Amino acid sequence: MIVLSSEQYAALERDFRDRYHREVLGIVKEAMPFATSGKQDDDLLAQIAAAHLQANDRGISGRADVAKYAVLHVGLGPEFDDEPRIDTYLRREDLSHTEKLDSLCDRLGARLEAG
Repeated sequence: MIVLSSEQYAALERDFRDRYHREVLGIVKEAMPFATSGKQDDDLLAQIAAAHLQANDRGISGRADVAKYAVLHVGLGPEFDDEPRIDTYLRREDLSHTEKLDSLCDRLGARLEAG
């Protein structure tokens, strides 16, 4: 059995989180080239870390769902979910987080395609 100290566990957790944020960075750049071009990766990683915390505050925790939330956060701005209609929609209990985030991402994609 391997026993980790609290410091070792914290370092391991940070490493996993940082790797995940870098993975999400690739997803965000691919999904939102207009919102990411000209921005430094470190700045985008800071936005993704903030989005991750905001998503967790809303009870969103799955890797794919947090990535979708980060796409919306970067593409629409960090306060996108303060808009009353979006806030109300995200609070609905009759849909899963996955369903709500898929719908919001689809709507954003359709809006971007329409110009």
